[in-house]
Amino acid sequence: TLSLHDALPICWLSLSASKAERENTLTGQKFDFDFDQPLIATLVAQYKLTEKWKLGAKWWYHSGSPDTPIIGGEADPDRPGRFRPVYGEINSDRVADSHRLDIRADRQFDFKRVDLTGYVELINAYNQKNVAGYDYNADFSEREEVHQLPLLISFGVKAKFW
Repeated sequence: TLSLHDALPICWLSLSASKAERENTLTGQKFDFDFDQPLIATLVAQYKLTEKWKLGAKWWYHSGSPDTPIIGGEADPDRPGRFRPVYGEINSDRVADSHRLDIRADRQFDFKRVDLTGYVELINAYNQKNVAGYDYNADFSEREEVHQLPLLISFGVKAKFW
């Protein structure tokens, strides 16, 4: 049987606020660092249903990463029919903010010489189309979003031997 303490959900929230910049020492130009993410939030909750079952969820939010846009293409004189990208200002654009919810269920199995925990996890439970970056066509006149993980089901087993 579960005690009142065991039945309480475990929750925590993590917030991070930052600013990361770089400076071109030759020109003095300042720009956002490639990995600058001004806001990151993570909310985690876990609930012990019974002695054998646990449910958990993790939601996270990331502000978009900086991106140096490709604003067009120019013919490559060294390779006929091919193009070179023409870049805009360094990291002057940002990929869209992203968020995702993962949900997990764990089931514990106890045997004489081994404890097994099986789990099933729903990754990106609401199938959010988070942008990871962009793909461009051959002459760099059009771009298409490249997305992070779609909705996935993951499962596995963890074994602890005695």
